[in-house]
Amino acid sequence: MFEIDSDTLEAINFFPEYRSTQIAWQGLAPVACWLCRVVRPTVFVELGSYRGDSFFAFQQAANDLSEVRELIAIDSFEGDSHTGKYGQSVERQFSAEVKARNDKRIRVIKASFEQAAVEFEAETINMLHIDGAHDFESVRQDFETWLPLMCRDGVVIFHDVAVKKKGFGVNRFWKKVALQYPLQTMTFDHSNGLGILFLNPSKIPRVRDLLRADSQQLEALRSLFVLAGDHIVKSTRLEWSFWEQAGQSVADNHRFLAPDAARSLNQLLQNFMVVDSDTVSLSSFRSQLTSLRSELADRVEKSISLLHDDLPGQVDAGIERLTGDQAGDLFAALEHKLSDHVENFVFQRVTPILTAQQSLLQELAASSVRMEAEVLELRNSHEERSKKHWFGWFSNY
Repeated sequence: MFEIDSDTLEAINFFPEYRSTQIAWQGLAPVACWLCRVVRPTVFVELGSYRGDSFFAFQQAANDLSEVRELIAIDSFEGDSHTGKYGQSVERQFSAEVKARNDKRIRVIKASFEQAAVEFEAETINMLHIDGAHDFESVRQDFETWLPLMCRDGVVIFHDVAVKKKGFGVNRFWKKVALQYPLQTMTFDHSNGLGILFLNPSKIPRVRDLLRADSQQLEALRSLFVLAGDHIVKSTRLEWSFWEQAGQSVADNHRFLAPDAARSLNQLLQNFMVVDSDTVSLSSFRSQLTSLRSELADRVEKSISLLHDDLPGQVDAGIERLTGDQAGDLFAALEHKLSDHVENFVFQRVTPILTAQQSLLQELAASSVRMEAEVLELRNSHEERSKKHWFGWFSNY
């Protein structure tokens, strides 16, 4: 039976404080948290940090771990054959986040991986994340260059092990690693895939037990991390889509909302959907002819009141729960979008109801005219018959 320990529970509840437009790594943030907690690396090194989604996930996960002494990001910030040439915004965005974190354990080395390797002594790195150029030769060179610098019980992590596109060789190299180190690897296939090599899993009790256990336990762990990662990725895509729907372009150096703000956005949208559904139900009017006029006026008034008063109130409540200029900008745009929704609702839903009811009223008015004409005709006919009756009576008399 698979048991969820405190480290796993912490990992599946993990939500990154920093999310850029590079979504590919975000779904693996819970795995990063779990690795930090079960390995507790003294020295963590990342090869290829780009905009920082992976590096800052590891840094956040290590916030309360006293064992972690150094967090080192290595990148030339020039780009490669897969990412293309970096613009200046990449390094600026990464550096700004490093400064904002004010974590003295962070060190950034701006250099090629080969140049940076000379700064480390043998067997001094506990955890290494390889995410540089993704062709087979580059990955092989990175692994062989840095393997001697790993502690004997170290952990080597490879991103993009599930990508099989032309030019990507990580998948093929990872298969070789898995064959070379039997019963020492874990593979997660979501978010482009993560391969984890434990050089000496017997030194990490939780990992040792998982690798020795039946495959169902490891599969259960994978499933938990897929669900947790999917929540993060969907939050990013949802926020991205609303920026675009609000007419705002999402720049390459965009930073998405922090966890509390992201949760508030999700809750606000859920409330919006419920209110919208309730509003639609209010547009169903009763058809009794005797109270048609008052019923129509009353329900249209309630529909418009609900849209104009209740929805902006929920938007304001959502905004009050958020902090930061970016959150304010997003919800200002969203509020504008909801105002458009109100107008569209009135035009698309209330107006047809009014039109239909007005047509019905016109039909009733026409019917009333016809009825009046019939009554008048009956009255005239009755008077005519009465005249004939009295005329005949008097004639007989």
